[in-house]
Amino acid sequence: MALNWFKKLKTGLSKSASKVENAFASVTGKKTIDQEVLNDIEDQLILADLGVEVASRIANKIKQQKFELNEKKEITKIDVAETLASEIENDNEEKDSNVVKVIVDDDIKKNSFARALDFFRISNKPLNKLTYHHVGIYAFTSKALIRYVSLDRSKLEINRKLEQLRALEDKMKIDVGYIDTCPLSVDTEADLVAVKKLMER
Repeated sequence: MALNWFKKLKTGLSKSASKVENAFASVTGKKTIDQEVLNDIEDQLILADLGVEVASRIANKIKQQKFELNEKKEITKIDVAETLASEIENDNEEKDSNVVKVIVDDDIKKNSFARALDFFRISNKPLNKLTYHHVGIYAFTSKALIRYVSLDRSKLEINRKLEQLRALEDKMKIDVGYIDTCPLSVDTEADLVAVKKLMER
């Protein structure tokens, strides 16, 4: 029964991730990102179960981004992926191999995206201030997704068991945005039990 419940949860998360991707893709072909476009993105993110507050923060971050333009001066699909991260809250998270960390090249709490430099689970060195708790939600442009799935698994990906390293090792760009709360994740049997208890309330 637990396996059936987990399968339903995984299906639901996959649908949410697809909605997030559609929200980011909706800016393609636009000459400007005006308030109407931002409102549409925000609505789609809310429908993707990210919540009103998180959806509003992401829409504001998009408003501040600079996008590549094609010869028609339209926003084009670029070879990039977007993901999210939050603060590492305590020592337990820092030492937990199920909590993936991401290092970025700038402070993502300044309401802007920063470029991911590395992803890892455990470090033998103290974490610097630009290390965050990676939230495993991605939005790919279609170009980036096609490129990603065509790549062979990389050495770092296999060693660390983190598929996003396949993209980084092939010099793909992954931008990271900030959210102030980390959503529940189901990585271990203990996580599954905790989520089931929440849903039974």
